[in-house]
This record gives sequence, structure tokens and C-alpha cells, in this order.
Amino acid sequence: MTQLKHTPGPFRAEQAVGLYGSKVSFIAQVFSLGRKIASAYGKTAEEANANARLVAAAPDMFAIFENIVKTGAMLEREGIQADYAYEFRQVVFAARAAIAKAKGAQS
Repeated sequence: MTQLKHTPGPFRAEQAVGLYGSKVSFIAQVFSLGRKIASAYGKTAEEANANARLVAAAPDMFAIFENIVKTGAMLEREGIQADYAYEFRQVVFAARAAIAKAKGAQS
């Protein structure tokens, strides 16, 4: 299994500041372990902040997706069937695809 090689979380988003002389008006920064790891741009401060928050949430979302996949595997091993089994399998497939994308795997 491919190991994820991202900067360890948690990630923290900082408020956007205005840029002048650019088509993109605002930039927000994302930090981890005291280092800037990403810049998020937007036409408005609200958009730049939202983009930065999404990037900052990525490690948490990744962990959730991994837990969804592990839960799906456990349910399959235990032979647990439920009315929502089909829907849950679809969520597991989507989580697997997101994990593969984060790891740089081909889709």
C-alpha cells in the first residue's frame, strides 16, 4: 500500500489579505508545524478563506475516508447485511477513490 507523504497535520488556515495589481484579489495561507504549506486564492476574501479552510481540512477528511473504508471492510468480513448496504458500498467506493487521488494513484 502506498504511504501518504504529505506534511503532517493539523493544518491551520489564516485569514486572507488583499493583493493589488493582480486579477486575483485575495490570498489566504495554510500552515502546518509553523510553516506555510499552501496559498489559497480567491476573487474575494470570503472565497480565499473558504479555499484555505478546504485545504486545511484535507488531513481530517482523509482520515475520515480511511475510517469509512476500514468500516466497510469490517462489515464485509463480518457478513453484516443491512438495508443500506448498497448505499454504504457506494460511499466506500467514493472514499477509496478519494484516498487513491490523494496518494497520486491512477484512477
